[in-house]
Amino acid sequence: MASRAPATLEATRKAISSSSGGTSSQALKNAVMRLLESPENLGDVADWGAGTGDLTRALLETHRFASLTAFDLWDRPPDLPPHIRWYTVDLNEPVDCPSSSFDLVVSLGVIEYMENPYAFARELFRIVRPRGRLILSTPSNESWRSLVSLICRGYFCAFPVHGDNFNLTALLRSDFEKILELAGFRNISFSGSGSGMFPKLPVSWQSLSGGLLRGFRYSDDLIVTCEKPT
Repeated sequence: MASRAPATLEATRKAISSSSGGTSSQALKNAVMRLLESPENLGDVADWGAGTGDLTRALLETHRFASLTAFDLWDRPPDLPPHIRWYTVDLNEPVDCPSSSFDLVVSLGVIEYMENPYAFARELFRIVRPRGRLILSTPSNESWRSLVSLICRGYFCAFPVHGDNFNLTALLRSDFEKILELAGFRNISFSGSGSGMFPKLPVSWQSLSGGLLRGFRYSDDLIVTCEKPT
């Protein structure tokens, strides 16, 4: 079987980053933006793994944050306003950013592409201010769709063995509790994106149920929120 990995570590990480497409589903972004309506989500915010900048632009349009900073292996999108800071960095490594820089960090669909989720969480803990919040997401590996895929095919549906998707690490809620608590975060909670496909059919749980089935079992994405203690 031919290797999927390019010849160098840098090339491999760029290929993994490119396989993400640089954006998240609209349903996931909408769910996160609803979470951000809470009044404690103000101050300086970082989009950790900004990709094409779609979420960064959505955050900007709220006019609620003192500053916006984006981090990604991708180059800065040319249409971003100049006052948005952009760091072109490999998020597998520590970034050149002062500790306790942000009141809020949002990282959508990034941790599953990281080689070491524990180191990833520790770096996020470092840059979040005391009493600051972290919101991140990953494919929901405890959804009915993922569980059916695991039973029938031997892998979670977002983590295929073959193909161009380079998702590396499949995480469950119990994994997040361990990873985030060891990093120092507290008040960990979980929710679903509210949008998910029925196993093996091109139809969503929400359309079949008239919108009633919206929990993480019926969502393609798991959303995790937590706080850094004082």
